[in-house]
Amino acid sequence: MLNGKNRAMGFMAGAAACVMVGAASGQVITEQGKLSAFDGANLDQFGYSIDLNNGLVVVGALKDDDNGTDSGSAYLFIGATGAQVAKLLPDDGANFDEFGHAVALDNGIVAVSARNDADNGTLSGSVYLFDASTGNQVMKILPDDGAPFDEFGISVAMDSGILAVGASKDDDNGDSSGSVYLFDVKTGNQLAKLLPDDGAAGQFFGHGLDIKDGIVAVGAFFGTGIGELTGAAYVFDATTGTQLAKLIADDGEMQDQFGVSVAVGNGIIAVGSPDDRFFGTPRGSVYLFETATGNQIDKLVANDADPSDSFGWKVSTDGEVLVIGAWGDDDNGAGAGSAYFFNPTSGLQLTKFLASDGQGGDSLGWSVAIDNGAVAIGARFAAELGEFRGAAYTYEIDCPVDLNADYSYNFLDISALISLITAGDPSADFNHDGTVNFFDVSAFLTAFSAGCP
Repeated sequence: MLNGKNRAMGFMAGAAACVMVGAASGQVITEQGKLSAFDGANLDQFGYSIDLNNGLVVVGALKDDDNGTDSGSAYLFIGATGAQVAKLLPDDGANFDEFGHAVALDNGIVAVSARNDADNGTLSGSVYLFDASTGNQVMKILPDDGAPFDEFGISVAMDSGILAVGASKDDDNGDSSGSVYLFDVKTGNQLAKLLPDDGAAGQFFGHGLDIKDGIVAVGAFFGTGIGELTGAAYVFDATTGTQLAKLIADDGEMQDQFGVSVAVGNGIIAVGSPDDRFFGTPRGSVYLFETATGNQIDKLVANDADPSDSFGWKVSTDGEVLVIGAWGDDDNGAGAGSAYFFNPTSGLQLTKFLASDGQGGDSLGWSVAIDNGAVAIGARFAAELGEFRGAAYTYEIDCPVDLNADYSYNFLDISALISLITAGDPSADFNHDGTVNFFDVSAFLTAFSAGCP
């Protein structure tokens, strides 16, 4: 049994709307519900950070006051039902720690950062690990050379037993040059410290961070790309710590914030540039690079891009779908926010999500996460119970032609359909006419041709 109040509070079924996306895609995106903290308070900023893995969702609320003013907290939910199963608090939480600034969830372990923790001096930062099955704190992570104002924990990411932690104000290469640390999740031992080959003061290396399949991607949104302060991203080998590539936008300009966010998946690295300018104003974009070569392969912009949308503020991918946050979008009012779904392989925009109850100032898309077709999106200022407590929304991405549920569509799904039709299984009624026959084969093949990302 998980610690905390194990009850299905804070979940609103919402519209549960099914949206069929584009003629080029056979996917359906279903809103599952809305998450909110059972004990949330005004301006907690629940939804400031978010991650999900294997059916669990972790949401950070960095301004919660349980351990003192702005001490922070994090919550665990079951994504499919919205049941809150634990509230995570550090053993030594204190005023202004901002525990919950960044979160990561992988293989039953939850990482929660407290970027303002003071164990290594003022605003030095720390990261805590919790057991997702019990809610118990497992250990506290500190760097070997932590120092005041490093903000260790500005970003966190986990994969395959490795924890990556950004410290964007570390000073090894000059004031606020930044760094990233790698740790063994089981032992807490520091494995490596990553620094870019051309690190310099003011780059904020480590603000954007992701790790997957042995690759670490790091953003430095004031790094040197085409020119000063255009931003850059770097690729490292997670095992050796070796820098493999430096990524820059082919059309980068000063203060685009290229590298504020990064995501790795399926041989592609996505880099957010939320202040990228076109038509004379900052609207935001996301650049795609090939992991193996570091070559830019695409640039994504929203079909309805508007000034100050901050499209690309956060990005997340599971390799099949890329989710992009645009917290400044104003379709539901100024700063209501939105999130976009893209196919990272084709570069096609699949759909755009607006909260059914969204309103100005919600900042939906401030945080985003995707795992194996499950999506979670944070709205840190959403009005809950009449106050700006924050909220999160969960979705499921389904591919109707993926009949064997292997998250891909191929000849095995055709074989599965034939088996279902032979058995007279109602799930083979692909044209939804109440009978199972050869017309379902035709309907299936039409959807199969449309495909899914």
